[in-house]
Amino acid sequence: MIKTAICTSIEGEKLFLQCRQFNPFQPRIDPTMNCTIYPFKMGISSKAIIEEELNPKNYKIRAKSFLDKDICILGESIEGFSIKPLGSVEIIHTGAHRGRVINTKKYSYAHIEVSLRTLLQKE
Repeated sequence: MIKTAICTSIEGEKLFLQCRQFNPFQPRIDPTMNCTIYPFKMGISSKAIIEEELNPKNYKIRAKSFLDKDICILGESIEGFSIKPLGSVEIIHTGAHRGRVINTKKYSYAHIEVSLRTLLQKE
């Protein structure tokens, strides 16, 4: 199932991330998670898919987060974090553009910051 609404979020044990622009940020201690998190921001046609569900299947950040396997969020800009360092960034070539593919290794959270529809309606 694909979700595109702004502020839609997903939480999973492992996420598959795909985008054309990937920006990892400095690790920081998050008071909500009470551990070190590794934040990231993706831009230019971003996608995040839950590859592995949480066990037990309970949200940790947002009560309205999607938790089911294979839920996909699409947006112009997606941000989130992982509690383990992010895997290596694999560069793929799709037509004229290079894409980036990242797999998270442990609990991860992602939400749509700018949706595709918002960008299309912008004048």
